Amino acid sequence: MTDQEFIRGILRDDKQVLGRLYETYREACLAWMRSRVHKALDEDELVDIYTDACLAVWDQVQKGRLSVETLSCSLKTYLFTVAKNMTLRAMQGKKSWAGTAVENIPDELLDSGIEDAWMKNEEERIVYEEVCKMPFPCNRLLNLFYFQKKRGEEIAQIMNYSGPDSVKTQKSKCMRKIEAILRKRLGR
Repeated sequence: MTDQEFIRGILRDDKQVLGRLYETYREACLAWMRSRVHKALDEDELVDIYTDACLAVWDQVQKGRLSVETLSCSLKTYLFTVAKNMTLRAMQGKKSWAGTAVENIPDELLDSGIEDAWMKNEEERIVYEEVCKMPFPCNRLLNLFYFQKKRGEEIAQIMNYSGPDSVKTQKSKCMRKIEAILRKRLGR
């Protein structure tokens, strides 16, 4: 199914679409989660988190917060981001990783300290959330540039701009908007 078909099915309250969404990305998302948690969470916890992430996406579509028009990335990426954030919250809720072997702790946590890594991930989540909430064209442009790592020429073609200079001008306007939003949200 395409992202649009998933979203239309969710809007119809088609429970088979929920099952299909769950099954389509289950193994890939769980494998991705397993590679990130380094045994800090067990398999049942990961399955519960994935289930909750699917339900959260369903809820976002049902409430009109997520639609074909506002989705600035693939539905798979959106679902993985929700699962990632839920996984981080679950790990953070454990307070400590007692009994976790040092080799099983992610290098980023050993290098910079747990608090710094959590802060970085929380800030990344907030930035991503705020970019997704921005109206078109900013949400699409910033997503293409920062999250999908597209170049100006590619973005111009995708978004029907006259060229990279137009992309640069629009990106500058969008950056001023997101910086103001983030200063307010992050208290800086």
